[in-house]
Amino acid sequence: MIDIEGIKFRTDIKLLREKYGIGINAIGKEIGVNESTIRHFLLRENATLSLKTYKKLKEGLIKIQNALKEAKEYKGFE
Repeated sequence: MIDIEGIKFRTDIKLLREKYGIGINAIGKEIGVNESTIRHFLLRENATLSLKTYKKLKEGLIKIQNALKEAKEYKGFE
């Protein structure tokens, strides 16, 4: 299951970088995972995550996803 989630994580991180211009360093800081760990994970398709890093990445990406959703729905001062 972790390998399947890894595919989703890679897709999510690439989307954050390409569509929203969010750097790996910023993603790592928000999630609490070292930038080099994320880079290694992205560059090597067969790279796996430790359970601790997997949990941080999963929770952090959900947090970022919710923040983006909230930002899209933001209507400014009303």
